[in-house]
Amino acid sequence: MPITNAHIDSCLYHGQAGLDFAQKLAFLGAKVAVPTTLNTSSLDLMHPGLVRLPPSDAVPVRALMDAYRALGARATWTCAPYQSAERPAFGENIAWAESNAIVFANSGPRRPHRTLR
Repeated sequence: MPITNAHIDSCLYHGQAGLDFAQKLAFLGAKVAVPTTLNTSSLDLMHPGLVRLPPSDAVPVRALMDAYRALGARATWTCAPYQSAERPAFGENIAWAESNAIVFANSGPRRPHRTLR
């Protein structure tokens, strides 16, 4: 089924297998085919001191983030992709993975998107 938008929910580091998967896709030259946003990660890039993660554990976390960016996904790091510029219109087919985003996408007609400034 053709889609117009995607949201990847594999950005939290849960082990080497997830990192290997994303890095393999990037190594093979894979690229996203539609606008794609990324769910939250295990690191807070704006407030790194607030994350209680040993520096050595942050290395694979950052590598996972980098791999998804290398695939062409937009580094939104949010569980609310409907707040981004890629907000789908009513009737579009999308591929979103994130519980609250799925509820939003299936909630029916939406008002026009407004960007908060």
